[in-house]
Amino acid sequence: MTREVYLQRLRRALAGKVSGEELERTVRYYAACLDEAGPEGEEALMAEWGEPEELAERLRAAAGHRRPGRWARAGIAAGLGAVLVLSAVLGLRHLGGSGVRRVETASEDSVAGAFTLEDPFSAVDIEVDVGNVTLIQSGTDYACDLSWSGEDYTLEARVEDGTLVVQGNRSGGIHLTAEDISAWIEITVPEGTDLTGLEAYTGLGDVALTGGENGLSTGHLDVTADMGDVTLSGLRAEETVLTLDMGELSADRCALGRWTGSNAMGGMSFSGVTAEETALTLDMGELTAVDCAWGDTDVDSAGGNVTLTRLEAGTLDCMLDLGGLELTEVTAGPVDLEVAMGGVTAEDCTLSEGTVTCDGGDVDLAGALTGTWNAENSMGSVRVSTSAPRESWGWDLSSDLGGVWVDGRTQSTQDHAEGGPNFLTARTDLGEVELNFTNS
Repeated sequence: MTREVYLQRLRRALAGKVSGEELERTVRYYAACLDEAGPEGEEALMAEWGEPEELAERLRAAAGHRRPGRWARAGIAAGLGAVLVLSAVLGLRHLGGSGVRRVETASEDSVAGAFTLEDPFSAVDIEVDVGNVTLIQSGTDYACDLSWSGEDYTLEARVEDGTLVVQGNRSGGIHLTAEDISAWIEITVPEGTDLTGLEAYTGLGDVALTGGENGLSTGHLDVTADMGDVTLSGLRAEETVLTLDMGELSADRCALGRWTGSNAMGGMSFSGVTAEETALTLDMGELTAVDCAWGDTDVDSAGGNVTLTRLEAGTLDCMLDLGGLELTEVTAGPVDLEVAMGGVTAEDCTLSEGTVTCDGGDVDLAGALTGTWNAENSMGSVRVSTSAPRESWGWDLSSDLGGVWVDGRTQSTQDHAEGGPNFLTARTDLGEVELNFTNS
């Protein structure tokens, strides 16, 4: 069965059983899964899903759906496609305890409610299938404001052993769309206070966490969003784990300690983020970072451009399957840059030794380059410009189908020279090899 036939049958099986908007979003999502699997993997993926009609039936029956885990590039778990919000939740629960203001609806059949909890807390643990989460640091009081509307759905909050626990509750009823469910969690932490831990999970909804004037320390920070954006600002954490399946991840003015970030379908953007160690994984989306200091850094991108500007790093390892890598005013070393299909550009960078591998695109490296370098390109040119003195360099340059140039002078198809402590080995199968000394 071809992917086109599979998606057509899935569309027919869901037609009339979900809203038109949800139908289109579902089909687009499964099409994206097949795109990610590629021609060599889509047949196995469709077999794992089962017949389109069976998949549609499982989606409709998945009232108890829980987060299936990150979309792995090599396996693409079939359950992730069910990130449709198939929510079913419990009616209003009576809450007791001091510090709670309860607003109840007029009848047992009502489907909306709200309350505020004002007890102090030192940690936060949120787990909801549907809900937009907002946490801000402001004022002098603790607060947790919840509001919701929708049949069979309610929210609950309580403080247990100093931890604010927020949960979404569900019971019978199947929701193939979230159009009839809305939920908001708004948490306030006083200025000048810190948290020992902050964990948040939402199946559908955005997460926005904002520190106060002097920033909010969260201890361990762990945020997971199956379908929604995650925005961080003014936070400090000892260790950070950020996991998205579909949405945009952004952070500014944050110190994230040792941190990992992953996004199956969506981009990442960072400004003024510092860290001790950094590991970022993107399956389908672009990464941009400006004015950051990340320590040892590992970036793995399956599909999308990576743009790093004014970044300070220790080691810098970047692996891209499809997309361009652009470094501007980056300080790092050693570096390992590998791009399967796309170009590599480094401009005004301070890089101490490295390896660059490119299979389809040009390699352009410029700046204060020192140490031992190895640049290889299967299909494209290699151009290196360094501000280090010419006498401090040796080189071994060759091109199978192209020319070799040193300081603007042609050297046929290869050239070798001994020099000082710096050495460049550059080879290309199809393209030019150029080495220039900007201070010579």
